[in-house]
Amino acid sequence: TPANEVNIPAQITEMF
Repeated sequence: TPANEVNIPAQITEMF
């Protein structure tokens, strides 16, 4: 879900 990534900025670090 795209909303999940936008809602959780911490998840961005996990993605990179």
